[in-house]
Amino acid sequence: MMHAYRLSKGTWILGTLSVAVGLVIGAFVIGLSIVDPPLEWFLLLVLASILAPIAVGAGKTKRFLVALIVLDVSLKLDIQLFSQPINASVDGLWVSLTSLSLLVLYGLWTIELLTGRAKIDPCVSVSLPALCFIATGLLSVHNSKAPILSALELALNAELFLMYFYLANHLQDLDDFRFISRVLLAGLLIVALSILAMYFLEGFRFMGLGGETLEMGSERFVRSGGLLKHPNVAATYLVPISMMALAILVSVSEANFGRLLALVSLPLGVVALILTFSRGGWVSFAVAGLVFTLLALRRKLLRWQHVVPLIAVLGLLVFLFHEPILHRLLVDDYGSALSRIPLSIIALNMIKAHPWIGVGINNFMVVVKQYLTPGTYGAWLAPVHNKYLLVWSETGTIGILSFILFYLAIGKEAWQCYKSDHPVFSPLGAALLAGLCGYATHMMLDRFGSRSALQLLWLIAAIAYSMRRLRDVLVGDA
Repeated sequence: MMHAYRLSKGTWILGTLSVAVGLVIGAFVIGLSIVDPPLEWFLLLVLASILAPIAVGAGKTKRFLVALIVLDVSLKLDIQLFSQPINASVDGLWVSLTSLSLLVLYGLWTIELLTGRAKIDPCVSVSLPALCFIATGLLSVHNSKAPILSALELALNAELFLMYFYLANHLQDLDDFRFISRVLLAGLLIVALSILAMYFLEGFRFMGLGGETLEMGSERFVRSGGLLKHPNVAATYLVPISMMALAILVSVSEANFGRLLALVSLPLGVVALILTFSRGGWVSFAVAGLVFTLLALRRKLLRWQHVVPLIAVLGLLVFLFHEPILHRLLVDDYGSALSRIPLSIIALNMIKAHPWIGVGINNFMVVVKQYLTPGTYGAWLAPVHNKYLLVWSETGTIGILSFILFYLAIGKEAWQCYKSDHPVFSPLGAALLAGLCGYATHMMLDRFGSRSALQLLWLIAAIAYSMRRLRDVLVGDA
C-alpha cells in the first residue's frame, strides 16, 4: 500500500540547496579539469551560486545582497574583462559581487516600483553633485585619445552611483545602520587578519595574495595588503573603517555584540595599518583620529579619561613595531617620495594645456609623454599620485570643482548627523566626518584609484544621506 507524504517547507529548501550545491560542485570539477581559471572566478561564482539560494530560503534576499555589497569592499572578489595593456587608473571592466548583487536588487526594486510597493527618493542633495561629477567625465571624452579607457572609468562610476542610489533609498531604520556597521566591522576584521597572516607568513602566496618585500637600508620588511592585495589600497580602506569601530565603541546605544566586534577589530586594524607601511595611510589615520577625538569630545561622546587609555594602547602598538616604523620614516626610500614630484609637474602641464575639460577621463597615461618638460625627462611615469591633480588633469577645472562639491555634499550630510545628538547618528556622523578628513588627506598623497577605495567613498555617501534623512523623520515625529 502506497503512503502519501507531505514534505515540509524546510525539507523542500534543504533538498533544493543540496541539489544546487551538488550541481555547482560538479560543474566546477568538470570546469577545472578542462581549464585553469583564476581562483577569484571560483570564489565569486561559488558565492553567487550557493549563498544566494540560502538567502532566498531565509526570506532575507535584499539584506543578504546588501551585505555582499558591503563585504565586497573588503573581499574584493572580482574578475576583469577587456583588460587594457596600459597602467591606467581603471584598466579593465570589473565584474564583482557588487555588480551581481546590484543586478538582482534593481530587478526586485523595479518590480516593486511597477506594482506600487515602493517609491524613489531622488536624494538630490548628494545625487545632483554626484551626477555633475560623472557628467564632467563624460564631457572630457571630447579630448580623449583613448575613448575605451574613458568608457571603462565611466562604467565604474555609473556602477558606484547605482550602488549609492540603491542604498540611499533602502537604508530606512536604525536596525539597517547597525547592520551595515557590523558588516563593515566584520570586513575590517577579515582584512586585518589577512594582512597579519601575509606579514608573518613571508613568502606565502595564495590567489595572488602575499607579502611584498620592502628594503630599507640594511633591513628587509614585508608589506602586505592582505585581501586588498596592494598595501596602499589596504591602508586607504583601513582608516575610515577604524573610525567606524571607534564610533561603535563610544556609542551608548550599541549592543554588547557590536562593541565586542569593534573591540576586537579596531586594534587588529591598527596593527594591520602599521604593517602596510603606507606613510600616506599613517598620516591619514593621524588626521582622522584627531578629528574624531575632537568631535567626540565636543559632543561628550568621549571623555578625556577615555582618551588616555586609547592613546596608551596606540602607543603600545606603535612601540611593538617601532623599529620598522622608524626605518620607514627615516631611512632612505630610494627616491620613492621624490619620484612623485615630476608626476605633479606633468599633471600641471596637462591642466595648463586643457584647463576646462582636461585630457580625457582615465587618459593620463595615454598622453603623459606629450607633457614632459626638461625637468621631468627620465621620470618614473605613472598616474599622478594626487587624486585632486589626477581629476583636474583628466576632467579639467569643471571636473575638479564637481568632485569637490560632491565630496562636500557628503561631508554636509555627515555633519548634520553628527550635530543631531542622536545616540546612534551622532557617533556615526563623527566617524564618517573623520574618515572623510582622512580620505581628503590621503588623496593628496595617492591616486586613490582602486575600486575598493572608491566604492567605500560612495558607500559613505549612501550612509550619510540616509542617516540624515532618517534623523529628519525622527525629529519631525518628535
